[in-house]
Amino acid sequence: MLSRVFAQYKEASQQIQRIFYRYTSQVEPLSLDEAYLDVTDSNLYQGSASRLAEKIRQQILEETGLVASAGVSYNKFLAKLASDINKPNGQCLITPKHGIDFIAQLPIGKFYGVGKATEKKMHALGVNKGADLLRFSLSELLHKALEKVLAKALFAYTLTVKVKYHDFRQITRSLTLNKPIKKQMLLPSVFQQLLGNESIGQTKVRLLGVTLSSLEKQGLSYQQVDLFD
Repeated sequence: MLSRVFAQYKEASQQIQRIFYRYTSQVEPLSLDEAYLDVTDSNLYQGSASRLAEKIRQQILEETGLVASAGVSYNKFLAKLASDINKPNGQCLITPKHGIDFIAQLPIGKFYGVGKATEKKMHALGVNKGADLLRFSLSELLHKALEKVLAKALFAYTLTVKVKYHDFRQITRSLTLNKPIKKQMLLPSVFQQLLGNESIGQTKVRLLGVTLSSLEKQGLSYQQVDLFD
């Protein structure tokens, strides 16, 4: 029974994908029922992405009998957020003029990729909405996030910082000491030294990860602990 339902679901997904490709070759699937479409260079409907989205939703309904929601914006992050606003059968437009204000007022738990556990950690740092993130530099945010990790009587010798940007460029920096890392060492200046000229204010960041590894406790060794697990 479940296999038959999944097969039907997959068939409908493939049908919808074919509709997408009628309008652009720039299709990035997220799942069976979600995808990003880049229509930046499209001249259809006088270049109106909103009207194009309406047409796609109309064709999905006519050809599959399914309703669809759409988010229209100038980057994938905002488009994804916009698509959730008027579900299950509507669409939302976030323009460059309103994008910054939209993000500033957005609860941190609504950010794409932020789950319940990370939301709770962010609230503990005083980050309740997008505007709160602007109060921190990247190095300061890392510094604040690590105080509770080091309070668990674990001795870490290696600190690794990973940053992934909106264009999927990624950097990883590590620092290994010959003595346990203490919270007094984790000043913003340490992270600034690790990251060099990288700054959260200069380039849009879509993922931030901090890992403490080479852990020891009372003579026992551990593999690693990830801050955001």
